Amino acid sequence: RSVFNGYGPTESCIGATFHRLEAGRLEEYREKSGIPIGKPFENTAVYILNPYLELVPDGFTGEICIAGIGVADGYLQDPDLTAKKFVNNPFARNVFEQTLYRTGDLGRWNRLGELEYLGRMDDQVQIRGIRVEPAEIAWQLRRVNGVEDAFVQAVRKEDRVQIVAWWTGD
Repeated sequence: RSVFNGYGPTESCIGATFHRLEAGRLEEYREKSGIPIGKPFENTAVYILNPYLELVPDGFTGEICIAGIGVADGYLQDPDLTAKKFVNNPFARNVFEQTLYRTGDLGRWNRLGELEYLGRMDDQVQIRGIRVEPAEIAWQLRRVNGVEDAFVQAVRKEDRVQIVAWWTGD
């Protein structure tokens, strides 16, 4: 029996990499360094980059960036976020790889050439498949009349993630 572990944000047609795991070896993967999310699909390039968009050596942590035919052109009616997340790809090998999507996810290439997901660069979480930004919720709370300050955090409880908010009034 096998388990397929895949990775890919919506901005890259949801699938960018996958890895076939033998079901009986999951504990072995966890003990070593983590469960790999695999290698890129055909027509997809994945890079691990530092904040200056330079490649980091294998085994080192950086931002997972994706290029290829499935990468979106940007966000509808959001030119500022598009400019931040979709940048010119300095490593493009063809016309389909000219746009590089900065995922905000941290990863590294392991010694077997497999990509490992290590978490987020920000505090974004997913709840039932929906991206949630606690900082955005806190900002919106601060806009409510009578709220002086707010703090929002994702709290993991057993197999669930809950959003918890604290605020002070004026």
